[in-house]
Amino acid sequence: MALRETLASFRISASQWSVRLARQQSDQAIAFHNQLRKDDPTLLSRIDVAVGNAKAIAMAYARRLAYIRLNRRMGHQHAVQSTV
Repeated sequence: MALRETLASFRISASQWSVRLARQQSDQAIAFHNQLRKDDPTLLSRIDVAVGNAKAIAMAYARRLAYIRLNRRMGHQHAVQSTV
């Protein structure tokens, strides 16, 4: 079913923190996964940790690729260099 009205929207800006923090966010997620496994090895399997870590890295790259692709629309003067 198609709707004529907009239900939600968001803006993407080259200057927002998520562009700058993409690498830090994935590093923090990976550290969290690893710490959970270390604290309670029965909570997460090695496969769980490997998959979670791969997803964290993939999402950081996906986010960065989205910003690179949208950079033309955002303007080059505010572009942030890749942290990934």
